[in-house]
Amino acid sequence: MANVYLLYSKLEAGRPARADTVAYLMRVSAKAGETLTPVFDQSGIEKERTAVVFAVTGGTAEGLKNLYDQAPDVKRWLILNEGKGNAFSASMQMVTFLREQNASARILSGDADRVGASLKEELHLSKVLERFSRLHVGQIGAPSDWLISKGTDRAFFERLGMKFSDIPISEVEAEYEKGGYPENIYTFALNTKGYDAEEMKKALDLYGAIRRVCKAHDLDSFTIRCFDLLFSVHCAGCAAVSVLSAEGIYAGCEGDMPSLLSMILLSLAAERPAFMCNPSAMDIEKNEMIFAHCTLPLNMPDRFSLTTHFESDSSVGIRGEFDPCPITVFKLSADGKRWFVSDGELLENPSFPDYCRTQVRVRLDKPVGTFLTEPIGNHYLICRGHFADLMNRVCALLQE
Repeated sequence: MANVYLLYSKLEAGRPARADTVAYLMRVSAKAGETLTPVFDQSGIEKERTAVVFAVTGGTAEGLKNLYDQAPDVKRWLILNEGKGNAFSASMQMVTFLREQNASARILSGDADRVGASLKEELHLSKVLERFSRLHVGQIGAPSDWLISKGTDRAFFERLGMKFSDIPISEVEAEYEKGGYPENIYTFALNTKGYDAEEMKKALDLYGAIRRVCKAHDLDSFTIRCFDLLFSVHCAGCAAVSVLSAEGIYAGCEGDMPSLLSMILLSLAAERPAFMCNPSAMDIEKNEMIFAHCTLPLNMPDRFSLTTHFESDSSVGIRGEFDPCPITVFKLSADGKRWFVSDGELLENPSFPDYCRTQVRVRLDKPVGTFLTEPIGNHYLICRGHFADLMNRVCALLQE
């Protein structure tokens, strides 16, 4: 449900709503898949973060300014009009004013089907950015020593409203000693694979430990310095990260915060899980890449099996398998100002002995040579489906 603030010229003040206006909004609502509630005054505007305004006539820019003065928390303004009379030119004046105030604003104009389809996407983008900005993100342990590039510019993301907490990995280690984990469909699936019982218990106890730490700190997401756990509790974090990701707690490896934030943004926009992985090899002539890692959300692959963690050849690693499918590859830079995104096709699951356990060969729309000339760290994110255009829109909005 979304409020639509109707603006009329002073010449029509006090008149009842036009029947054609109501009919137009009903068609927009149906196409947008959102119930639109007309509002004829300023009531409720102070509670909005995305404001939907309908310029019914010309001479309405002053009404928009009055709304703006009462709406300190609005982050985006969507200005609708039918493209009739002088409503379009009034909308242009509104957006010019809003951008002068450094506010994000866009005009949606034309027939109801076109405006409704655009509004559906715009409201989805707003919801993505709102959820992203309200996240509580945990850094459990420092980034792994090999992540030598600049870390996340927290000020950029805190400006959006995001909250960060630094948590010593010793909290996870202490919880691990207590043992135990909640059973669910994902732990059941792991336990039915017939893997080494002792290693599986350790992996799931680690899952329980990390889950309790997340709950204690009220985290929506975390990244963990997982390699240290191989030495302290003699267990890889791969299975734990896989289960927590599937449960809806965005989980990243190696203490890599830029990759975690990229994972979250892609998952929110695409409304599906994302695989954090290493670009491992490329074929420039075929424009193909192999990506690999030892963990991925358990609800993402078509099938999975269990093996060891690659680098240590111990504990539990996840080998996910996918049928051929469309995919998106994405990465946002640590300062939030640069990104890579490309649609592509997942072709097969190789099984090379010298890469991490889940391996995917993909063909990208964008030249793979970009990974040689303009890399963004050593991890990228993959999800099912084509979302490059959507991610370009999301990342552009982050800059506003």
